[in-house]
Amino acid sequence: MAESIREATVQYPSGKVVTMRAFVAAPQTKDKRPAIIIVQEWWGLTDHIKDIAKRYAAEGYVAIAPDLYSRLGHPLTTDAGEAGKLMNTLKQEDGLTDLNATVAYLKSVPEVDAARIGVTGFCMGGSYALMLPCVNPTQSRYPDPEASLSVVVSVW
Repeated sequence: MAESIREATVQYPSGKVVTMRAFVAAPQTKDKRPAIIIVQEWWGLTDHIKDIAKRYAAEGYVAIAPDLYSRLGHPLTTDAGEAGKLMNTLKQEDGLTDLNATVAYLKSVPEVDAARIGVTGFCMGGSYALMLPCVNPTQSRYPDPEASLSVVVSVW
């Protein structure tokens, strides 16, 4: 796609005490677009993850990369030992709460097609990308095993 891309850092609540920070890249349009959540590696919200968001935006997605270390003060590191400590400090339930808050935020964005929100992740983020649909049933699309194949294919 040849559309220009807008980039922004946004903030939104997660629970009662945490303010999430996230990087957003999106096409310059008011049309409804699918959205993708890009979950970071254990290093933190790096320029590499932001670049991935920009690449998704160039393909027409509203891409958001939430900083799962928001509740830890937004640290970044290039040291594997420190990255391991950060990852282990983040409680899994807190990470999933923050990702659910990201879904809620996306649903409030006028340019986002709320029925078309996906998730991908890298390293630590890959496990969160697999878990999010398990705890956010509105984001899960499982075919009905009793439905005929033609119905299932039309849904997907």
